[in-house]
Amino acid sequence: MDQHRDYGGYFSSKSSLPAVLYTADAVETGVAEEELSHRGHGEKINMKNPTIPAKEYLGKLINNFVFLKVTIKELKILNQYGKTKEEIDTLNISHTFFKRVIDAFWLYIIVELNKLLSGKEEITLYKWLKHVQNDIPSLNLTEEVYGLEGYPKIVNMDPQKYLDNIEKHIKVLVGLKKEIKKIKNLRDKLTHSDPDYFSNPEKVFEKYPIDLSKIIEIEKKIEDIFAYHHIIIKKSSLDFEIKTHGHVDNILRCAEAFLKFRKDPKVIEAGIKPVDYLRSRDNESK
Repeated sequence: MDQHRDYGGYFSSKSSLPAVLYTADAVETGVAEEELSHRGHGEKINMKNPTIPAKEYLGKLINNFVFLKVTIKELKILNQYGKTKEEIDTLNISHTFFKRVIDAFWLYIIVELNKLLSGKEEITLYKWLKHVQNDIPSLNLTEEVYGLEGYPKIVNMDPQKYLDNIEKHIKVLVGLKKEIKKIKNLRDKLTHSDPDYFSNPEKVFEKYPIDLSKIIEIEKKIEDIFAYHHIIIKKSSLDFEIKTHGHVDNILRCAEAFLKFRKDPKVIEAGIKPVDYLRSRDNESK
C-alpha cells in the first residue's frame, strides 16, 4: 500500500561480548536485563539530573526506540500488503479500521521520532551524546579488538577515541536536520489540531513530505549509534532484531484465510456456513 493512498475510500490495487536481544516481548514483559527496568527510586530521569549516569539514560532511550522499531516494522507490513486481489479483498473487510491503524502508526512514529531527535525535548539522543561527553570518567571505557591470533579481546579504550566517535555521531544527527524539522512540524500539526489540517490531515504530509523509506533510513542511523555505545558503555553487543512483529500480519492472514474458507466450494458443499462463526460472538453477548 502506498503511503499517500487515499484511505478515505476502499483499498485498491564474531564477538566475545555477550549479546543483549531487545524484542517486543522483552519490552512488554520487562525481561531484557536492567535496560528495560525502571529506577523505582522516585528519581526523575532528565538530562539536567547529574546524579544519574549516562548508561541509565542510554537504557531509557533504547527502551523507547525498541517500541518505535516494532511500530515501523508493523507499518512496513501494512504498506507491503494489498498487492493481490485476495489481499485487497481482505483490507476491504474493514477498510476504515485499517485506515485508522495506519494513521495511528504514523502518528506514533512521528511523535516518538520527535521525542528522540528534537532539540526541544527533555531526553533526546543528541542531548545524551552531549551529556556523555561530560560523563567519561565514570564510564570505564573498554573496547573489543582482535589480536594477532585472530581472537577478540577486551582492552581499555582511549577516551579521546571515544570522544571523536561521539562527535561523528553528533554530525550524523546534525546531517538529519532537515528531516528532524519535518518530523517536528508534522508532530505539531498532527497533535495540535491545526485548523488548516483538521478536516483533511493527509494534506500535512503534502506540505511536509516524508515517506517510510526515509523513516527506515533514519531508524538505521539511530540503531547504529545505539549499538556502538551499548558495546562501549554496557559491555555487551546489541541485537536489535525484532522477533515479535506479526501482530498486524496475523490479523491480515487470519482475515484472508477466513475469506478463502467462506468461499471454498468444498466448504459450501459440506453444508458448513462460515457466517455462523461471525454470528457466534453476537449470540454469546446476549
